[in-house]
Amino acid sequence: AAMLFLPPVTGFAVFFCLFHSPRHFREGWAAIDTDVRQATSLRIAAITAAGFGITALIYAANSFRGVPAGLFEASMMTLSALTVPHMLLATILERATIKRGRSPGEPLSGSVKKYSAA
Repeated sequence: AAMLFLPPVTGFAVFFCLFHSPRHFREGWAAIDTDVRQATSLRIAAITAAGFGITALIYAANSFRGVPAGLFEASMMTLSALTVPHMLLATILERATIKRGRSPGEPLSGSVKKYSAA
């Protein structure tokens, strides 16, 4: 609904942050053993904090007026270049998973292994 009622960039950001990214994060997190999750949690938190910090520095450097136009344009071009291959791969993997009688979040046998600390 956000894509229908918000400006395009804002609608995309809401969709990406609230729906798309958390779904992929949950699927990836489920494929990792508990001991590895515990070992990587601090790294994930640090990378997330660094991302927020970099964002805050960009806004501060631009006098809190937003993201500089060149950086915004480069970000949009990168996202658009990655979207089609990402969607094709996700669709192919989902169809292959369903064809094998598994739910979309479940890994394919033999092609995706559960990560472990060993």
